Amino acid sequence: VSKSFVTSFTNFQVITFDAAIEYFLENYAKNNCKYNTFRRYRTILRYHISPFFNDKNLNDITCNDIQEFYYFCKGRN
Repeated sequence: VSKSFVTSFTNFQVITFDAAIEYFLENYAKNNCKYNTFRRYRTILRYHISPFFNDKNLNDITCNDIQEFYYFCKGRN
């Protein structure tokens, strides 16, 4: 991830996980990844990761949330 992406992204005070996904896809992945990679990222983020975190603010996501997501994914296999 480029430094300019991170810098512009951190100017947001409160941002939801879903908004961060959309920002990443539109402002980084779409411009810096091959089309199929972009599509794969979009699918994984929107259909597999986003539903777990819903509209949670990035600042509110804890290590426990990430660990719960990990175990959730591990249990699906």
